[in-house]
Amino acid sequence: MLVMLVGVMQVYHTFRSHFSEERFLKKELARMENNYTQLQLQNQLVNYQYKEFQQNVASLLPAAIQKDSFSYGLRNIASVVDNAEPIKMETATELFEQGRIHFEEKSFEEATVYFKRISVFYTESIHLPESLFMLAEAYYQLKDYERSIDAIDYLMQQFPEHVLTGYSLIRLGKIYEIHDRTEDAILAYGLIRERFQQKDLIRQASAMLEGLR
Repeated sequence: MLVMLVGVMQVYHTFRSHFSEERFLKKELARMENNYTQLQLQNQLVNYQYKEFQQNVASLLPAAIQKDSFSYGLRNIASVVDNAEPIKMETATELFEQGRIHFEEKSFEEATVYFKRISVFYTESIHLPESLFMLAEAYYQLKDYERSIDAIDYLMQQFPEHVLTGYSLIRLGKIYEIHDRTEDAILAYGLIRERFQQKDLIRQASAMLEGLR
């Protein structure tokens, strides 16, 4: 019996170590993917700013060269910026429409790309609240709960009283329930009833609370 017990304990520790390592690797992979996405967005922004600078310089050079037609330096700069490609950057509305189409088609991975661009490049856009809400929902559907929470947190910080923030708190509570964080879920649903006045929103939050009691 002692030998069998020792054997069972060894198997248990082997499997526990294996699955612990697997969870760690999955978490690291998610973190690396997120860093890569952020790097891509930063590179796009730098490229956009560089092209914008080229065009600004190109618009100012003709007058400067006319004043000093013998300036080799100015003409050398002109040779660099004259052929600058026009800036081609989608508007927030175009990005939102593309994201919405993918979302409605349940192509959630593709939808996140467009909503994420809005959250980075168009922080003053009227589409930002809905983009963040749909970004959080898309990540939820992909079972990427950590990124879903990040989007909800961003929405709460920027638009604490927006009705979509209230609905995002329902989704946050559901994520907490999935991870057996019942007390946190209760706090999320309770916050909705404290801060928001919309009847449908309060009704949903109340129903979720009742389900936990």
